[in-house]
Amino acid sequence: MLEKDNIVFYARVIPVCDIFEVLQLVIRTANDGWYVGVHIDTHQAFPFDSGDIGVLIFSSKTEAEEIVKAAKKQYGERKLTKIKEGEDE
Repeated sequence: MLEKDNIVFYARVIPVCDIFEVLQLVIRTANDGWYVGVHIDTHQAFPFDSGDIGVLIFSSKTEAEEIVKAAKKQYGERKLTKIKEGEDE
């Protein structure tokens, strides 16, 4: 169970945007299985629910890094290409 001011690590994986990173968050809000973690440097808020704990949210940075590493291997790092104006997808 997470509580306010706990530090967690978010394995942020968004393959279509080529985002594979581990973010350190401080729990700002903990309420009925819903949480809001705030990035330690940027103060950006990341809401999540209890189902994300152990899947994307970890107490260990090493565990989060393993998830990100596996995702990079599975999806590969893609370079985004700009769609030319008027070009169909």
